[in-house]
Formats: sequence, structure tokens, C-alpha cells
Amino acid sequence: MPPLTESTLVLSPDSRFAYYDSGPPPTDEPYTTYIFVHGALFNHRIWKQMVSSVPPHARAIAHSTRGYNGSSPFPNPDASESELRTLIGQDLASVVAGFNSQLSLLSHPNSKIKLLTWSIGVCSLLSAYSLLAEGKLEHAQERVLHSQISEIVVFEGPSTLGFGIPASAATLAFRAVFDSLSPGDMFVAAIRQVTGIYDYSEAILDDVVKGVPTMDVVFQPRSSLADDEEFMGIVSSIMDPTPLGIYVKARMQENDEGQEWSRMALKAMLDAPGVKEIKVLATRHTVPDCLEGPAVLVGELTSLEEAQVKKMRLCWVEGEYNHFVLVQAPNELWAAITS
Repeated sequence: MPPLTESTLVLSPDSRFAYYDSGPPPTDEPYTTYIFVHGALFNHRIWKQMVSSVPPHARAIAHSTRGYNGSSPFPNPDASESELRTLIGQDLASVVAGFNSQLSLLSHPNSKIKLLTWSIGVCSLLSAYSLLAEGKLEHAQERVLHSQISEIVVFEGPSTLGFGIPASAATLAFRAVFDSLSPGDMFVAAIRQVTGIYDYSEAILDDVVKGVPTMDVVFQPRSSLADDEEFMGIVSSIMDPTPLGIYVKARMQENDEGQEWSRMALKAMLDAPGVKEIKVLATRHTVPDCLEGPAVLVGELTSLEEAQVKKMRLCWVEGEYNHFVLVQAPNELWAAITS
């Protein structure tokens, strides 16, 4: 396997994106490139274990989105919510198009590009496809979303950071605690929350399969990976929380307008002829809003799909893992992604 490389994708003087690349497989045969979009609190280096364990006949690329370490800053962090969504959506489309162009990802006619977003990375995905729906992308950006991405994998996008639905009881309870803390304590609480390990009944997990989020229960974690010294030793040095507030600001509000916006983006994903499958990926022990997210997505995509076109599929990551299976057990996550 080629060694992991770290480089910078340069699209323009103010659009530079640091990235990991596993490199192309040592073969002349077609292969699949997976482009990973990270979540909150971390940059592209959170994908190191995944990029380092790429399966045969595959390539993995993980970039830092705008504002994160190694990538260009936001030119105007005080821009409006709509302006920020436009920028992060344009960024995602431009980055995928840039990787394809500069790294010749589709040089073989049977090679493929698949896009995976994790956690708050779903905001970039929805922003990009909403721009596609509105006809607001340049030709190269439009082409990559419309025709060149063959599969979209949405891995535990939080329910309240993109889909416009009202916050659940679990999310409201956490917000009430979070808002009462000092900035330093907020960061500690956020880490403990996002690394929490939760247990859910079979009935709740069955509701995810049905596309019905559990909105009225406050869940308590069994434990947290924040107490695992080995795990924290891996992630502590790559925590990158500074841009979080900008991405939270860019999310759609929890109202009818937010829901309509997300539905427009999801419909554009379903309508894109290049996209053959939309895989909704989840673990059984993740934090509540990251379990609600897949349930919302299953429900929305099911209602939007035409009867004769079924692109959406829910897949579970096997094992006793949570939101950070990408660090703890990359081979288990790869198994779910490639299933």
C-alpha cells in the first residue's frame, strides 16, 4: 500500500485545502475514490486511521474544510447565514472537482468517486446540493455533483445541524446545560457529549429503520471516550474547534423554511443521474442527535423518492462503537461503507 501523503489542494489564492491521500492503488485497473468530509472539532487528520487502512482497489482522500488548520480562512466570518452556506457549498463542489481534475480520479472510464460526510459535514453536503437545485454553481461544480459522484454516504449527520427540524428533548437538555457554562467548560462538555456512548432499545433502533426520530426522550450516556486515555491521546493533538461557531451559524434554522431547504437539497441528490446510491450510515451507540439525524434522513428520503427509483439505503456499523468508530475501528467502518 502506498504511504499516506499530506498535501494542499490549491484552487485559487484564497481557496487552499489541506488533505490526506492514500494514493492510487498500484494497478492499472479502475478504482473507487472515497472523499471524506470531517465533522466539528476536528480537521482532516481525524481520518488518518481510515485513510491508512484503505481497502484494495480504493483510494481515500480527506480534506480540511474552510477555516480549519491547513485550509484557507473564511474571508468574512461575520457574513450572513445564507452567504456562509453558499460559500461552504461552493467549496465542497469545487474541492471534489479540483481533486478529480488535479489527481485524475476518473482517468479510467470505470473508476468512481464516492463522497462521505461525517457529523456536521452534512451541512456542506446539503449546501452544495441546494446550490445545484437553484442553478447557482459554475459548470465544473455542477458537473461533479450532477454526474461524477456515484454514491453519497451520510454518516451520522446531526439532526439539528442541517435538516431544519425542531430540537429533540435530548438536544434541548444538553443545550440548557451547555449554555450555562463558561467557554472553557463548554469545550469540555462538548467533547464529553460528542464522544458519549449510549445504549438504545430495539424499539428506538427500529424507529430509525422506519425513518421516525425519537424526539421526546432524554438519554444518558453509559460512558464517554473522553475517559479513554488511548483514544484521547490520538485525538487531543488534532482538535480544531475554532471554526465550529461559523458552521453552526451556517446551518438552517429549526423551522419550516429550514426543512424545505433541506428537502430541496435531498431532492437534488436523488435527481442527480450520476448518484446511484445514497447510503445512510449509523452506529448503534452514538450520541442522540447523531441517531436522530439518520432517522430524519431515512424518513425524508423515503418520502421524496419516486416509486420507481430507490437510491436510499440504511446501513449499520457493526459492533459496540459510537460516533468515533473511524478512529477506534476503521476496518469496521470500511466494511459498512463498502457493503
